[in-house]
Amino acid sequence: MKKKTLFSAVLVIALCLSMVVGSTFALLTTEQEFNISINSAKVGMTASVDTAGIKLYSAVPAGADAQQIIEDEYGNKYVYQQQTDSFLNGGSAGYKDGTFSLSLITPGDKVEFSVGGENTGDIAVKSRLLISCDEGQALMEGLVITVNGVKFTNSSSYATEWQTIEVGEKMEGIVVTIELPVSANNDYQGLTASILVTVESVQENGKI
Repeated sequence: MKKKTLFSAVLVIALCLSMVVGSTFALLTTEQEFNISINSAKVGMTASVDTAGIKLYSAVPAGADAQQIIEDEYGNKYVYQQQTDSFLNGGSAGYKDGTFSLSLITPGDKVEFSVGGENTGDIAVKSRLLISCDEGQALMEGLVITVNGVKFTNSSSYATEWQTIEVGEKMEGIVVTIELPVSANNDYQGLTASILVTVESVQENGKI
């Protein structure tokens, strides 16, 4: 009699387990899937010198009716005269492979050029130009450099105002002039200097 009771209890447990397992498969199910595709934007900006707009000037003695007169350290009067392919004393200016070179400049030589660029990225950006002395502080102290008409002081870097540039648009040209004035003396003979010009761009809604 005891054996029969034990068998019944085992049978009940087995049936309960069977019902639990069976209920798992009794539910109706379905699945659907989709992918999430993500790509990030690219900030792209080209920058270069407008080679067609390079202007060379050299100082010549001023006439009696001259305007915009400049003076050397002895009070002699000069005016700037635009040159064609080279400075009056044979020096030159040129742009190649990302380097703007001034060669054999003398007191009274000045160059004017424009830095431009284009937004080649995927989003609108804010851009500005920074200029600083990379090396050659001795010669830099004798140069007169202006950026959009504002004189650059070589003791620190200078940055223009930010300008917003939409995708595919070109930045407004930034005019740079570099001059070794007629007042420069023999202290600046045979020296070299390097000026670093950087066009910096950030996404348009970025906090500066």
